[in-house]
Amino acid sequence: MRPVLDPGRFIAVGALIALLGLPRAPLRAQQSSLPGGAIGADGTPIDPCVIAPLEQFRFLIAAGLGRAVPITRTTDGERMTISSLVISGVTCAPMRAEMHAEVKRWTPDARSRDSTSAVVHFIASMLGGASFRGDSIKASQSRTASSLSKANLCVRDIEITRSELRAGTAIAPALARAWLADALHEQCFDITSLVYVHLQRGGTIARPR
Repeated sequence: MRPVLDPGRFIAVGALIALLGLPRAPLRAQQSSLPGGAIGADGTPIDPCVIAPLEQFRFLIAAGLGRAVPITRTTDGERMTISSLVISGVTCAPMRAEMHAEVKRWTPDARSRDSTSAVVHFIASMLGGASFRGDSIKASQSRTASSLSKANLCVRDIEITRSELRAGTAIAPALARAWLADALHEQCFDITSLVYVHLQRGGTIARPR
């Protein structure tokens, strides 16, 4: 089942824009998530790698996911909690974020001392999307700063790289991936202001590679 996007998990970039001394987007361009994820029915996929320096995206992703954890899921009586999520870097292209998080698992009849705990390292593929007023496939000239409606960066997929067992029995990589994918898929971050500044400075919108 697709997770419901929680507006409380989105991070505004206004503080970052102010810190860097960049112009702010008009209020109408500082909206939250795109309907249905990063792209939305009226939007277009974009390559975030050309929008802003990677360190800015690392900051946004880290702060946004920091607000989202801990995340708890229960399936068939088993309870899983993701916490202490850390992002170590962002690479391009395509945009991928290297992270690790503490994953704990409790079975229905397991005592706390029998629970499984591991630090799981993984790579999250990121998808950018933007929506413009009056946009169409052929109307690329309408994709300007003034016509920008909203833009998001979302977690698209998860790839497990390794797992460090701390207690209990090992967590199978496929199971860890399923848990993380369920918890983090389509976690999104508002990048409207970054895209606005990019366009205002003469940049163009590129599709993902």
